[in-house]
Amino acid sequence: MLDNQECRGTLDGRVKALLATCGRRCRLAGLDDIACAIREASRGKERTWIEQWLGEEGPKWVNNMDTVVFEFPLEDMAGEKTLQFTQMVWRCQPRDFWFQVWGNRCFVRLWWDPTRVIGGTTP
Repeated sequence: MLDNQECRGTLDGRVKALLATCGRRCRLAGLDDIACAIREASRGKERTWIEQWLGEEGPKWVNNMDTVVFEFPLEDMAGEKTLQFTQMVWRCQPRDFWFQVWGNRCFVRLWWDPTRVIGGTTP
């Protein structure tokens, strides 16, 4: 994922601030980054579920106008830093967020409901 590709991660000021606050090791990530991390964590062992996951869940882990996926420093996902991180994420007001850890890499996914209208009402 190139940082200059238009998506919520490059256009939303709150998300840009989150990424900037997390430091230079926090960056937008693409599905290829996650697939590489999964394969590296598998240490060359045959894992048939990887391709299935990439086909079924993988499309949810791409940057677009509803979703932001980024890599976050793993060491910042422990202790008090976890609470600080969670607070920063919720300031961006996503509907949901998830994270997954593969080896020494942590990937975070934020998702905004495209049907939700600002002000808390839905169409």
